[in-house]
Amino acid sequence: MTTTYDKSCEDWQVNQAREAIRMYNYFLDRQNRVSPTGHTSNDQEWKTATDEMFSILRLKHRALATERSYLGWLREFYKFLKGKSPGSIETSDVKHFLIYLAVERNVAPSTQNQAFNAILFFFRHVLDKDMGNLSDTVRAHKKQRVPVALTRTELAGPFDQLSGLPLLMARVIYGCGLRLMECVRLRVKDLDFEMNCLTVRSGKGDKDRQTVLPETLKDSLQEHASETSQTGGNRSKINQTGDRACTSPQFCDTSS
Repeated sequence: MTTTYDKSCEDWQVNQAREAIRMYNYFLDRQNRVSPTGHTSNDQEWKTATDEMFSILRLKHRALATERSYLGWLREFYKFLKGKSPGSIETSDVKHFLIYLAVERNVAPSTQNQAFNAILFFFRHVLDKDMGNLSDTVRAHKKQRVPVALTRTELAGPFDQLSGLPLLMARVIYGCGLRLMECVRLRVKDLDFEMNCLTVRSGKGDKDRQTVLPETLKDSLQEHASETSQTGGNRSKINQTGDRACTSPQFCDTSS
């Protein structure tokens, strides 16, 4: 079937509408789905629920790391419940699981919160249930630590061991406050030398942000961008998702 649309619409509007219809059809099909007759084992119910969670995570464009983490915690929750049917899970089961993580496994607060977020997602989007009140749940104790502050001499040590492109990348990561993959995916068009700022695209949470570009990095970045443009090497290529990705961990030239 050929789809036509108003030529006055922007491409992003068409793509957004297409994505909204795709999600609507998925949830409509899920709501109208009729359960098969006969007895279904708990293992089969959990497999179906896991597949549902996987599909919803993909539909909501969650990061791959988030997807793996959430599905991993769902498996841990399944083991803790010893195969209890997903339809019979109650808020008390979640409380007992979080208490188990904090008391018996002695996990860090961030780990317990990650497990809670995964199960909360499972409740809301797969089971269509309200989590309920968890205020009386034992939470992992967050320990107070004195922050580590390096002296100028200590800070210069790692940089003295680097040279060339790795040194430039380390300086960008430190000076601009970037994560490793944010630096690897950096492109020439993301650098604004006039405004002394740098744009990070599709960072954590698939969000864009701007950060400062130190004056001391401008000359080195301009020189590297010029060299990349002249040699024409390490061109970006289209990956399977349609996004641009560098063939090697250096700044891509997207001028062509």
